[in-house]
Amino acid sequence: MTGWLLEGIEIEGFRGINNEGTPLLIKFKTDKVNSISAPNGVGKSSIFDALTYALTGKLAKLDRLPAAEAASSYYLNRFHTGNLGTIRLMLIPSNGGSARTVTVTRTTTGTRQAVCSDGSDAEEVLAELNREFVLLDAETFQGFIARSPLDRGRGFAGLLGLAPYSALRQGLQSLSHTRAFNNHFAELMHRTSRESATRRVEQFAKAVDKDYLELVKSPISEVPTRADAQKNAHHSLAQIGILSSLCAGKAFLELDLDACDAAIGEKEGGAERQKIAELNSAQDRWTELLDSVPDEAEAEELKGLARERDEALSGTKGNAFRQLYELGRTIAQSDTWQEKNRCPLCDHKGEVEISENLKAKLSGYSLVEEVSEDLLASWGSAGWTAISILEQAVLIEGETNQYKAADARIRQHGLSKTDVESLLERLTMVKSRATDARKALREESEALSKKLPPSLVAVSQTVQAARRLRHSWNELERAEKDAATELKWNSSVERVKDFLDKASAVFAKAESEAGVRRVAAVEPLCQTLFSAIMHEPVVPSLKKRPGTEELQIQLAKFFSLTGGSAPALLAESFRNALAASVFLAAAKLYGGSPKFLVLDDITSSFDAGHQYHLMEVIRTQFARPAQADGPQVILLSHDTLVEKLFNKNASTGAWWHQRLQGNARTGVLLQNNAVDKVGERTRDFLNAGRVDDAAPYIRQYLEFKLEEIIQRVRIPVPLDLAINESKQLAQGYLDAINSAVDLNKRAGLLILEVGQQASLSSHVATIAGNYLAHWGTGSSHNFSAAALVGVMNAIDAYADCFRFAESPGAAPRYYKSLRNV
Repeated sequence: MTGWLLEGIEIEGFRGINNEGTPLLIKFKTDKVNSISAPNGVGKSSIFDALTYALTGKLAKLDRLPAAEAASSYYLNRFHTGNLGTIRLMLIPSNGGSARTVTVTRTTTGTRQAVCSDGSDAEEVLAELNREFVLLDAETFQGFIARSPLDRGRGFAGLLGLAPYSALRQGLQSLSHTRAFNNHFAELMHRTSRESATRRVEQFAKAVDKDYLELVKSPISEVPTRADAQKNAHHSLAQIGILSSLCAGKAFLELDLDACDAAIGEKEGGAERQKIAELNSAQDRWTELLDSVPDEAEAEELKGLARERDEALSGTKGNAFRQLYELGRTIAQSDTWQEKNRCPLCDHKGEVEISENLKAKLSGYSLVEEVSEDLLASWGSAGWTAISILEQAVLIEGETNQYKAADARIRQHGLSKTDVESLLERLTMVKSRATDARKALREESEALSKKLPPSLVAVSQTVQAARRLRHSWNELERAEKDAATELKWNSSVERVKDFLDKASAVFAKAESEAGVRRVAAVEPLCQTLFSAIMHEPVVPSLKKRPGTEELQIQLAKFFSLTGGSAPALLAESFRNALAASVFLAAAKLYGGSPKFLVLDDITSSFDAGHQYHLMEVIRTQFARPAQADGPQVILLSHDTLVEKLFNKNASTGAWWHQRLQGNARTGVLLQNNAVDKVGERTRDFLNAGRVDDAAPYIRQYLEFKLEEIIQRVRIPVPLDLAINESKQLAQGYLDAINSAVDLNKRAGLLILEVGQQASLSSHVATIAGNYLAHWGTGSSHNFSAAALVGVMNAIDAYADCFRFAESPGAAPRYYKSLRNV
């Protein structure tokens, strides 16, 4: 596998880097430790953001903001008129070979495009570089120890090169999770349909037995097959003389029973016989409705489930609050609700999105939801829904259909034990009314039958029994077909679930074992690095239990104690040193394709001594060139003390340090070898009359020149000035230089020529007595462009006072010292 080093990055129009027309180009040394320092607000973190966006396609710190903040509009620099962010990564293979440049752009609409200079798939290249340890900022660094063991373990999998396996493991676990799996495959709906179909099979099988016995006058159990039973039923009708011609050549289920009724009516009986047929049909309808009513066992099951639901609900604030939370979450997640951290119910504004709080509250209703789903399944499969039809048929004026209302309520998981008991009482009344109605029809039919010849009544009853039997057989076949379909579906789903359960278990075991092996390999190196940073009798320990995703960070030794929790015992500097040790050890052992690391402000929580130790560990035990197989390290910092260390290391030749200056409105430039560019840009602003844009650069240009004089001429400065970040730094530099000049002059050792000494005073008057005095009072905007050009010229002339030409025409050089010895 090819490893990639970062030769440079070019940025324009992205985050805090405007640089319109002149992109910020930063070159990195692939064989040195690289560092970049800058004051806050100059653009250092924007470099990190640009790398993050290039590799991941997003900036989490912006995406986490509430929707009302319109975070996506802040990806690009707001002062860039081109409305386009451009990031170029210059990559080179670590083992030699052709370099390539990946260019990533983003428009104001959020459209991202990535292209590679050699024509390869740019997004594939960037995905190859997107490893957890490549981009490490202070937030990730400091939060590693504080994360939960599960979150830490999942994050650590990325450091170990196991991120794809961890993601697959989580995916399999998610797919095999019973509740999620059942929701995906609509298990509740299919379960209800399956149980309902099974119940209808039982119901109509009993009806077939009863109707067959009435028609054929012998039990259906004595017949070997259903086809034989249907032949017998056909014969029972065909042997009746007036019906034989209508039965000829047709199977039982194909018979036209309405034609049979008509034939009987033509023979004899007239209107009274037709009325009897209608009364019998109405009786059959009441019988079918009554037969569909759940039995006593099903009623007890429903009551028991309702009781379980009430008990589960009693552990919460009740169903009304559940509905309130669900409504609030629906509103909070909608696009119309802009302030995502403000509660739509009480108007309280918190620090996190309110939908997450409501989600946590709703999680307490999980048991309620499970039992409610069982209740709903029982309601649908046992035929309770159909009772509303029966109830509707017996309602009297002024009454409402309670079962219809209950059906709507239970689908919202709102049916209690009290509701069920009330419905059961209602069912007794409904059944009583239906039974009375059926009885009245039977009595009326029997009264009419007495007026007709017995033979005609018997034939009519035979046809009516055949009608009921045919209906029962048709319904039975439909129910059997539905049951078979649902059973086949259920069998298929169970096979899928069984496969996912087994695959999840097997893969989880394999991923966990791989993680345990790699953690065991990382631990010794982590302990070595931690010891080199802290130099204290504290030994960290990394523990990953087999079979789990959790990563425990413990202490094998804590001074005189053995064992203990690292998050509980360690102070901030120790915690951060441990995080650094873990990240560096994992990156060293399991780096993969990216051979570079970018560390943003990871030293801010260390004291000066431990900052030094951390830098030494990176320089000597981790990074190139001290470690030939180590990664290329790029450090970003605003810490002045660390910058002093960067500058010191840069003199060794194994370190490359650069400094940024500028601002988000105009542009960001590199200090090293770029002072002339700063001067040119400042003069361009002044020549265009852009005083406000030029003013910050004048101060930076002055500081660069004064610092250059101090470093080149070896002028001593007070310790407090060396580590000072005050806005009066330029005045301090001038005071130090003037004091050194005055001291050497009084001692008769000053190397400056008489003309140079005389010029110093006039240039200092322009710089210190005029410009700096006004700058310190905040009134620099009163300067005209021409006056500021004079200040720029005075700065250059002041620097020239400390240079000389070895021969006529030779380029001026700085004196090595102020002393003429």
